[in-house]
Amino acid sequence: MNPIVFPGGLVLLQIALRTLTVYAIVLIGVRLSGKREVGQMTPFDLTLLLLLSNAVQNAMTGPDTSLIGGATAAITLLGINRITARLWNAPWPANT
Repeated sequence: MNPIVFPGGLVLLQIALRTLTVYAIVLIGVRLSGKREVGQMTPFDLTLLLLLSNAVQNAMTGPDTSLIGGATAAITLLGINRITARLWNAPWPANT
C-alpha cells in the first residue's frame, strides 16, 4: 500500500499513544490554569490555546503526514475527550 495513504499499524499505534500523551499534558495544563469554561477565558487564554494546539501537532503525528495518520490523531482525541468528559461528570460513589 501507498505509505502516504496508509502508513502501517505500528506507526498508527505510535500516533495514538503520542496523541493520548499530548492530550493529557494539555488537559492538565488547562485545568491547572483554573478555567472551567470557555466563557471564563480571556482573549489571551483563547489565543494561547490555539497556538498550543498548533505547537503540539508535530508531537502527536511526528514525521507522519498521511491522511490516515491525521485521522488516527483526530479519532484518538475525540475518543479520549468523550471518555474524559464521562469520567469527569460521573457521580462519585457515596461513602457508606
